[in-house]
Order: sequence, then structure tokens, then C-alpha cells
Amino acid sequence: MYIDVNPGFERLTGYKRADAVGHTSLELGIWPDKESRARFVEALHKTGSLHDYPALFRIRSGELRHVEISGNTMRLKGDEVMVTVIRDVTERISNEEELNQYRKRLLHLVEQRTNELQDANEELRDTNRKLEEAHNQLLQSEKMASIGQLAAGVAHEINNPISFVNSNLSSLEGYLQGILEMLAAYEANEHLLAENHPAQLKTLQAVKEKVELDYLKEDIVSLLNESKDGLLRVKKIVQDLKDFSHVGTAEWQTVDLHAGLDSTLNIVNNEIKYKAKVIKQYGQIPPIECLPLELNQVFMNMLVNAAHAIADHGEITVRTSIQGDQVLVEIADNGDGISPENLKRIFDPFFTTKPVGKGTGLGLSLSYSIVQKHQGKIEVESAVGKGTCFKIWLPVQHDYAASGGESAGSGI
Repeated sequence: MYIDVNPGFERLTGYKRADAVGHTSLELGIWPDKESRARFVEALHKTGSLHDYPALFRIRSGELRHVEISGNTMRLKGDEVMVTVIRDVTERISNEEELNQYRKRLLHLVEQRTNELQDANEELRDTNRKLEEAHNQLLQSEKMASIGQLAAGVAHEINNPISFVNSNLSSLEGYLQGILEMLAAYEANEHLLAENHPAQLKTLQAVKEKVELDYLKEDIVSLLNESKDGLLRVKKIVQDLKDFSHVGTAEWQTVDLHAGLDSTLNIVNNEIKYKAKVIKQYGQIPPIECLPLELNQVFMNMLVNAAHAIADHGEITVRTSIQGDQVLVEIADNGDGISPENLKRIFDPFFTTKPVGKGTGLGLSLSYSIVQKHQGKIEVESAVGKGTCFKIWLPVQHDYAASGGESAGSGI
């Protein structure tokens, strides 16, 4: 897809910038030979740079023009883009001799690319090993991205209860000063409280009215209760963070999925609460044997994606049930939905429909790998304009023999 073109492109092809940007050369018909374009793109991706690559373009008037393309690949805001320079060589190759040379160059180029493909086949085994290493690095990268998102949400959630606790304690300090003032006045005039000292009694009553002692007694209790509630909220958030991350536990454990879902919902609450109402429909499910930290990452990816799919305000439903010897977790939203052509690619690494800089395209790919590691599966149902439902199937018991015989950790 063209991101930008210059006036030279407009003069050569007859297409204005507004006509070209957002479309591909195949859509515009500029590159009529689909296979030739595919070979060019493959060669450019493989080598990173091409010079004077011969091609045949059909310009807007319908005329065929011989061109030579030089290009490079580069990273732009995290995405790979191609920068090409197109030169019209129609006049140069118009005579028979140059045309024959041009054909020879084409044959030589095909032969050269064929040899390169043969060499590439020999390198596949080594490439597979490198891909496995890269995959592990990507998993770590995604975890770091998740931790960053997590920290931002937790900081926001902690800030609210801490703010009103500080405010209440400040008010409480002022109230206590008034009470101490009242008590000091009583102590100073206690020996004068008698029927024959009405003036002093009136003074004490005035002080009592000034500091609103009865109101203070009631409000102090209320403020203390609110302060304690705020501290409990802080404690709950920290506990949810611990439950979510399962710090120091990377072994297989038998855990309650509902606890993991609840802690994850609380951790991503800042991402969800402005976009959707969460409806929990938990069924009666047994504890399952799993890697809780990794499954919580899957839940977090699904929940955040569901929130991002909702334009204004909608609903996210989290449903659990038992199906034979497997537990089913469903996370559904009534957001924008996923188009059929994208639905086939959502689990591909680096594929994302989010704007540049808004997503790595690794969240669903990572989730798919984690669920496969648990010997489960992910299914997705979606309709544009109606919403999406992810179904996560997880076995209650992990088959260690099928996964290479790793040992189980202690259950919790």
C-alpha cells in the first residue's frame, strides 16, 4: 500500500497523490503482472535493497511503460516499509538491441533469484533454530510490555484511595485540634462549674458550639471508616497484583481460575471501566492444573482487546463452564467486531488492526502459544458491528507425558 508518493510518480503514472495513497499498485493496475510484483517484493524483503529491477507498468492512460525500480526496506514507527525510486526506461529499450539486452537481464535475474532460493532452502534448518530463539525473545518483550501497562493501571488505581485517605486525615487533624481546644477550656474552668457561675458555663457552651463537638464526634467515626476502607482498597489492589503476577512461581500449579480472572479484572480495571460494564457469569468449575501467570496474561490480553474494540461504552461478558474434562472460559464483547479477512490472521505474529504505535501485534499470538502449551485451544467468533467472543478451552489435568515430561510444582 502506498504511504506517500512524489510529483515524479504523478507525472509517470498519471495518478495523483490522493488517488494513490492508501492503495496498492495492484489495486490501481499500475503493476499488471501480479507474479512479477510478488517476485520483486520477495527479493526486496530478502536482500533489503535492490537496484534497477526491471518491470512493466501500466499507467493511468492504459499505456505500458518499461521501468526500472530501485528500493530499500526500512523501519518506520515499528513497521517495515519499502522506499522505491522508479525510472522510466521505455525510450532506452525501444530499439531491438536494447530490448534483447533487457530480456537477457530478465533471464539472468530469474536465474540469480532461483539460485538464491536454492541457497535459502539449505539455510532453513539454521533459520528454524534462530526463529525459536527470536520467539522466546518476543515472549519476554511482550511480558515487559504487559508489565508496563500493568504498572500504569495499578498506579492509577492506587492514587484514588490514597488521595481521599490523605484528605480525610487532614480534616481529622483539624477536628482533633477543635476537640483539644474544647477539652482544654473545660479543664481550665471545671472548678467554676456551679450554679453561682453562669457566665463561665456560658463561655464553655459557646466554645462547644464553636467547634461543633457533637458533629465532630459523628464525623470522626465516619472519616476513620472511610480511611480504613481506603487502606483496604490499597491492600486489595496490591494483593490482586500479587495474585495476577504470581511472583516467584513459574511451575505448574492447581489453581482456581475464578481467582485469576478476578485479579486480572481488577488489574486492568483502569483500561475497562471507562469503556464497558463487566458481566461475570461464573459456573461451577474445578481447579485446573496450569501456569497461572501465563494464563493471567492471556486473560489480560483478551480483556484489554475487548475494551479497545468498544467505541463508546458497551459490555464485556466473562463466562466459565465445565465441558467434560475441560474448562471453558469465554470473553465476549459487543464492540466493533472483526472482519472476515482479518479473522483468519488475528493469531499471526505482528498482525494488528490497531493504528501504528498502538499495538505490537503479539498479544493474541502469545495467547495462542500459551493456550497450546496448556494443551488447550482458542476459538473465536465475530461479526462486524456486533462483537467478538473468544473461547478458551483448558484441560483440568495437564498431560506431562504429552508435553515432554516436565514435573509439576506444588499445588496451592
